[in-house]
Amino acid sequence: MIAQMARRVDRGVLVTSRIDVEPSELDIEGLEIVEARKSMRFPGATAFAASGAVSRILRGGNFNIVHDTFGHLLPLFAQRWRHRNQVHLTSLYSLVEWDLRNTLWPDYKLRTVTHPNLRTWYSRTAIQLATIGLADAVVVQAPGLKERLAESISRPGRKTYSIANNVIPPDTVVSPLESPDSQTISLLLVGGLSLGKGAGKLISLLARAKDRRIPVRAIAVGTLSPMESTRPVDHKYLREQIESAGVEDHITYHFRVDRSTLERFYTESDWLFHVTALDGSPRVALEALVGGLPVIGSRHPGVTVLDPKNEFILFADPFDPDALLDQLLKEQIESAAHNQRAEKGREHMMKYHSNEAVSEQYIELYSRLLSEQQSRTAKS
Repeated sequence: MIAQMARRVDRGVLVTSRIDVEPSELDIEGLEIVEARKSMRFPGATAFAASGAVSRILRGGNFNIVHDTFGHLLPLFAQRWRHRNQVHLTSLYSLVEWDLRNTLWPDYKLRTVTHPNLRTWYSRTAIQLATIGLADAVVVQAPGLKERLAESISRPGRKTYSIANNVIPPDTVVSPLESPDSQTISLLLVGGLSLGKGAGKLISLLARAKDRRIPVRAIAVGTLSPMESTRPVDHKYLREQIESAGVEDHITYHFRVDRSTLERFYTESDWLFHVTALDGSPRVALEALVGGLPVIGSRHPGVTVLDPKNEFILFADPFDPDALLDQLLKEQIESAAHNQRAEKGREHMMKYHSNEAVSEQYIELYSRLLSEQQSRTAKS
């Protein structure tokens, strides 16, 4: 999407903590890439590095909008008085304060600053709320997040816009299988095995499938096995749940995989399991759908917005393992219905979440914000 937008403006600058694509993919005239490497020396080091890099760019060029898309420019936003004629914009894919208050506190039953996972969420919450307070406008990447944001931010005149996340181009994904290659129902979970992302529900589904003698297997990508590591707070609890249910052999774990391996997992799976309570605009769900892999999803605002007509996502809220297993069995038999669901998902993604579609929305928003800023400057 950065490439699409850079072609439409005179000059663009991309600041990232890591360049993870080939230089040729972003070799575009008018696009400058600055790498502010992530530092583990102390919390916030990357934010100061990124803000410093952007400040140097601002001093050396004529820029009229600063868009913080990854929460690293708070130090720069705090000095925005030095750049009064610029629009400061931030975008959010999740609302960590809402998640902390409504999901993590109730689930973990902990509110202590000594808890390592919660310390991270407290700092993320403080940074996000401060950035929102300093920004001229806020983009939430799912319409339903507007209401959640309103619960935390009541500042009059706050301008909030909704622009959904974009999906990778279609020529970089693979086509789905024509039909399941075995009687086993294959589920894929990407992005980490944690309570907030539905790991507990996945375990209960596997346990119920085992009781009913239904062959269901899961692949978890982007996570360490809780059977081997107890460092993450969730993992001790999840290990106990897995051992209690006796489903150790029903889940395969992969910590980090390359792009081609992930695409193979998309191809070889029957469903993406994404019954999350936290992700605001899940890129993994977009990628799965555009690749023809249907999604088992939650009623999180960032997920429901992907399928407003309930055509291709199998929503699993409230979570009922038996009802979900019955539906999975039905579609395992009726492969035509499963393939039709997959095709509808692919068509919807390419129409509403393509790079081109989302780029046009951002360019329109930038134009509107700059016009309003110029009007305010003229009046003053």
